[in-house]
Amino acid sequence: VLLLRTSGAAAISTFFNVYMDSSLHVPTALIGTLVAASQLLSVPVTLSMPLLVARLGHNRLFLLGRLGMVCAMLPLALISHWAAAGVAYLCLIPLNSLTFAAISIYQLELVPAGRWATMSSFSAMAGGLSIAVFSLGGGYIIRLLNYQSLFLLSAAITTAGILLFWWYFRVPRGELARPPALEQA
Repeated sequence: VLLLRTSGAAAISTFFNVYMDSSLHVPTALIGTLVAASQLLSVPVTLSMPLLVARLGHNRLFLLGRLGMVCAMLPLALISHWAAAGVAYLCLIPLNSLTFAAISIYQLELVPAGRWATMSSFSAMAGGLSIAVFSLGGGYIIRLLNYQSLFLLSAAITTAGILLFWWYFRVPRGELARPPALEQA
């Protein structure tokens, strides 16, 4: 899940500006404006994370946020227009920031405090490896196929991560599981 959670957004954030420039011929200033706006929009969205977690829980927020990311990836892949790509990116980056914050805290809650450094290190390593693989492989995919294929693959991999996460956490495990005595009461 750690590898899959970063893959889709990594491919799109790496190649978004190149796609906008080389395929859609969008002026550099507009590309910069869209990237900056998505980063600025990430601030209030990520700051809303504690309220959303209190309402939905970490795992449901992660699942819904990632599902929103897949929905944002589809117009980027299927509609060859700068406005569709721009709106998709304006949704994708804040949702990525939101779900990253939610899953980071959730991961730490799943392990004892003495293992937090190990969990954080493993998470950072998986994310970095995923970014490296998609940055390298994405260029080859674009050259052999096209940007749309890369963006659809990103959506598919993100969906695989959602399904794997949902499948594993569909039943509470570990400390999150309720003791049998409480269930009978």
